[in-house]
Amino acid sequence: TAMVSASPAPPATAAAAAASIKLSLGRVAASRAGVGVGVGVGGDGSAGPSKVPKVAVKLLCPVAQPLHSPSDPAPTPFISTKGARCLVLDNDETTGAYQLGSLLFSMFLNLCATHPPVDFFVDNYLKKGGARPGLVQLIQTAAELKANGRIDHIVVWTAASNRNGWVTFLSQCLERLSGVAPGTIDRVLTCEHSSKRHRTGRVIKDLRLITTDTSNIVMVDDKPAFVQHGRVIQVNEYNQHVPIEALVEGMPCSEENKHVARRALVQDQLVNPPSAEDQRGDTELFQVAHMLRKLF
Repeated sequence: TAMVSASPAPPATAAAAAASIKLSLGRVAASRAGVGVGVGVGGDGSAGPSKVPKVAVKLLCPVAQPLHSPSDPAPTPFISTKGARCLVLDNDETTGAYQLGSLLFSMFLNLCATHPPVDFFVDNYLKKGGARPGLVQLIQTAAELKANGRIDHIVVWTAASNRNGWVTFLSQCLERLSGVAPGTIDRVLTCEHSSKRHRTGRVIKDLRLITTDTSNIVMVDDKPAFVQHGRVIQVNEYNQHVPIEALVEGMPCSEENKHVARRALVQDQLVNPPSAEDQRGDTELFQVAHMLRKLF
């Protein structure tokens, strides 16, 4: 499936741009909380992010109900009613820390009437810590397994929205970062494809939406409790902070629009304080890449 980025019309005024950015901030906050809409809920029930205890990278089988339970009928799959060997990757906090990257993308769309250049985003955001250490090796391993006929599909499935083309743009950037051929990630599923919701509003990823027979699907996700009917490699959250102030200053737009972007960034960081944890030494995706060679 071809991945197409949105082509937005430029805002008529800086006020319109500010309103559009404000809406984007709401979507970014929802993405950070891992929910479709609303405010994140901490482990104690309070608003805001919760501190999740570290877990070991391991393979889980969180099948909540029997495969053909009448109370949980299988959805029409996007790929096959039969089995297919699929690697499914979650995005946010699994393969990278993309929250400020998605905000930067929205700023470019709304204030510059274009998305950031792919190489610009790869070099100045993903390579600066936006991409989790080991992601390149993971995607290259998956691409090798696919080329050798051991994997049929590489899928990205995220709770984020693709209404403005953000998820397809990010997938293209991840391919460029990893040096694999365009289209290596051959299917992208987003919140627009995900009809199941937990009572908290979080997207539930029913892997039968990919193939009805999920016995050969492996997903990599930091929130395996919200994955159903398949195997999941659980990793810890990755929240490396990547400053984007300098990237905002370099945006190809008017000074008035840059002022809008600066205010939007300040507002975002008040709502979502940057993580102070340095995760540049994280090794979990290296472990995952090694596990894939045994699983496929």
